[in-house]
Amino acid sequence: MIGLVLNEGGYVTYPYEVFKHIEEYVKTLNWRIPYVECGGDGSNYVFPFEQQEDYFVDGETLMSMLREHPGMQWWWGTLAGYHKDVPWEEINQFPVIDISLSQPYLENNLHHLYPGAVLELIAFDSTETYVLIDDPDVADRLLAAFPKAESLDKYVFKTEK
Repeated sequence: MIGLVLNEGGYVTYPYEVFKHIEEYVKTLNWRIPYVECGGDGSNYVFPFEQQEDYFVDGETLMSMLREHPGMQWWWGTLAGYHKDVPWEEINQFPVIDISLSQPYLENNLHHLYPGAVLELIAFDSTETYVLIDDPDVADRLLAAFPKAESLDKYVFKTEK
């Protein structure tokens, strides 16, 4: 698992700005999109996932939506990518986690927020984007696009058991 903090001298919580560098990989996955908070892109467009719901969408659809509204900024939220052979029933058995209240993906060791995910994009308070990724080649492409990215490992904290 590779964890990155994308912080290229400003806000990087625009999912399209991250995913456009790894678009082909994003399209190979299905995506769980739990509750998100996001801001408009200057149009009257209302992003359909900005509700307290849990959605599941294929990568082609997600990229199309993001490409049409690249200025949509996410303040809080998670995009969790899964291989297409993982059924929604399996993914949906894990409850939605409010990342504005806790950061369980950093407790004791770096791990995915949602079991079975292979790529997660976490918008943290509209200031940073955290990426949790299993594929080192895809991580290398993100590092090439975001050369100032930091390792998320340094934010891991220990909890008592």
